[in-house]
Amino acid sequence: ITCAASFLAYLFLVDFPEKADKSWKFLSADERDFILRRINKDRDDAKVESFSFGRFLRPARNVEIWIFALISL
Repeated sequence: ITCAASFLAYLFLVDFPEKADKSWKFLSADERDFILRRINKDRDDAKVESFSFGRFLRPARNVEIWIFALISL
């Protein structure tokens, strides 16, 4: 029953806002554009940083992380 319900739910799910006006006419084109503007406004402060291996490994030097890892063993 769960598999059948999940398959039916997948068919009725609304796609991302970029395509929401085409799936089940859930949103009008104006509503879609409004939502996309709000999402882009919220994401505007996110800046992509270049990858740095040192920055990637920085948490490995944090002793608290190692303590929590040892506690969970």
